[in-house]
Amino acid sequence: MKRLTLVVLAVGLLAVSCNKKSDTPTSPSSAQTVFIYNAVALPANENPAVANSENTGKAVAGFTLTVTRDGSGIITGGKGDFGVTVSGFPSTTVFTIMHVHEGNASTNGPIRVNSGLTSGEVSLLSGGAQVNKLGIDVGAALAQSIINDPSQFYFNIHTVANGGGVARAQLVRVN
Repeated sequence: MKRLTLVVLAVGLLAVSCNKKSDTPTSPSSAQTVFIYNAVALPANENPAVANSENTGKAVAGFTLTVTRDGSGIITGGKGDFGVTVSGFPSTTVFTIMHVHEGNASTNGPIRVNSGLTSGEVSLLSGGAQVNKLGIDVGAALAQSIINDPSQFYFNIHTVANGGGVARAQLVRVN
């Protein structure tokens, strides 16, 4: 009987320890407020692929999404920051707009986060340049969608010669 009592007691203690809730969130995103994404955008990723002289360039994009949360951890809004380096483009390239679209790698989707870049704002030196656009409003539902599945969103930059986009890549979360 003593042996049975000890076994029951041991199983009970094991069950209690397995069910103990941790003070730490089980999901890193449940309290996280900063999410960083990268995208290496290439002309070959465009749909259709770029076939003119601008097909030699690339854009390495960073997109940082900083969210605000209420007391229960629900996202209530956010801000997006773009940090983009373009390189390898002909000196005559004129960038017009850049943003994040919703869509998978084979879909041309709607713009969801517009950077505010204006035509001619980026000046190329030896085919390259750096552009930063900060503090762009991102709604709560959109921020949550990007966090949930960044592969369904892509970075895109456009030029005068390639109005539909010159370089594109899906967002990849890095933190």
